[in-house]
Amino acid sequence: MLGGAAPFTLARKSGWRDHPTVRAFPDVDEIIKATDNGIFLPRTLVFNGLADAMHRAVQKIMLNNADIKASLDDAAVEVDRATASYKG
Repeated sequence: MLGGAAPFTLARKSGWRDHPTVRAFPDVDEIIKATDNGIFLPRTLVFNGLADAMHRAVQKIMLNNADIKASLDDAAVEVDRATASYKG
């Protein structure tokens, strides 16, 4: 990613999945599966809004042990709002 901040350095990407604290986190396999099977999103005009909403959702889930479905539902509402404001 040119000119931007990456969420993890390359060194931090390796081995974190096997850490006991990570393995003990509820539903962590679903999160890991999503990162392994995910695809890059196109850079749309609302990409920053989408990225920010997803970032907040992941932070709520990972840092505050928030409900996964509720956090993602909140992110979906934010994304829909950003998309509607662009279209409107």
